[in-house]
Amino acid sequence: MNTRKIVFLFGVWLVLCMFCNDMTNYGNLKLGINVRLDRIALFVFLFAFLGEYLRQPRRIPVSRVEAHMILLFLISLASCVAFGAIHAAYHRYISNLINFTLIPAILFFIARRLTFDLNAFLLVMRVFKVIGLYLGITGILEHYYVESLIFPKYIMDPNIGLHFGRSRGPFGNAVVMGGVLCQIFFWVLWEQIHVKRSNLNLVVLGVTLISIYFTDTRSVWLMFATSITVLAILTKQLRKPCFAVVVILMLVYVSGVASKFSAYQPTLFSRRQGPIDDRKNIMHASYLMFLDRPIIGFGYGNFIKYSPPYFQEMHGVALRGEGEGQHNTVLGLLSELGLVGTIPYLCVYFVFLSVSYKKCRSDSRVHRVEREIAGTQLALLVGLLVYMQLSDIRFFNLVNYITYWVGGVVCLTMKFPKRSSRSTEQIGVRQHVPGAVQVAAPG
Repeated sequence: MNTRKIVFLFGVWLVLCMFCNDMTNYGNLKLGINVRLDRIALFVFLFAFLGEYLRQPRRIPVSRVEAHMILLFLISLASCVAFGAIHAAYHRYISNLINFTLIPAILFFIARRLTFDLNAFLLVMRVFKVIGLYLGITGILEHYYVESLIFPKYIMDPNIGLHFGRSRGPFGNAVVMGGVLCQIFFWVLWEQIHVKRSNLNLVVLGVTLISIYFTDTRSVWLMFATSITVLAILTKQLRKPCFAVVVILMLVYVSGVASKFSAYQPTLFSRRQGPIDDRKNIMHASYLMFLDRPIIGFGYGNFIKYSPPYFQEMHGVALRGEGEGQHNTVLGLLSELGLVGTIPYLCVYFVFLSVSYKKCRSDSRVHRVEREIAGTQLALLVGLLVYMQLSDIRFFNLVNYITYWVGGVVCLTMKFPKRSSRSTEQIGVRQHVPGAVQVAAPG
């Protein structure tokens, strides 16, 4: 299996996904039908993998977690068709459920069937650094309205996307921007501590943290705080760096230089009460919808259509948020798919969490690098569970793609053959990048 080739093509596709999406349709090639560059890259990536995989003498059977992913896709598709959301303009919800359920499942399927190669994983880290550097710098330029240096130009168009005036990057959405930046921050931190210290890593860490601040988004900071807390508890090597990040943030807080995060004026968490009331009302309406149809829900993509009667005034909360859409991933699934569709999704995350925890708590010194990958993934997964309570990540493509790809890598490293050569620990990953470390995929 040519793992580096597959990983390279994955990286190219992931970069294109930042710009080419259903909101902007940037990069469309009009060839009688609309053909986007990211879709071309996806098919090249898939065919390259199949070409490599079909030449392998051994096939890896579908796992239980992959069965849950397939089941979630089929239930979502059937619900979207049966309840009519398939007819939405521009096939919005069919496209969304493919991006949310099918493509992440394919990424997990591929990552789990590669041969683990540390150099190939570090190639993914280079892609993450390119994305982090671009998004971090773009977010800063966007905040200061330096339009001449921003690419692509639609980022500065107030008619495209949401949250204009906050750093939202090529996604046109500050919450998505913050979620991706948070993931990039922790993976670059992983490389800086466990693989190789470099000034480039420090630059990426700095610009991503600044750009996260400029997204002006509470849910992202809650994800960040949760992830860094879990990481500090799990990993001894990262306790000092995590503590250093916290100290820096506290110095910023007490210095008063950051208006949204200051001891001397209202912070980001005490401003904008309106969005908080929105979320309370939307969560309450979603819960009432679930109680009405707990088994199959109202149909994938039908929350806005059927939710108005369920918006009821609550004591101390202004009645608002109707027509705004969903802001809670789990309640969104419960209201639209019921228990039938929500349980498979929760099972996927349960497996991700349990596998990452088992791996990062293992006693094996031979596979220290793989164990630290699992620890970082676990911290991000716990942070993501907080993040999805305030955001509907079904529409956050890159966040899901990164999560499922690394989830596949962690599952890949769970079973190992006996080694006769020196271990990764003995080679000394910190001093230099070792040669390819080959690990057979689990059955």
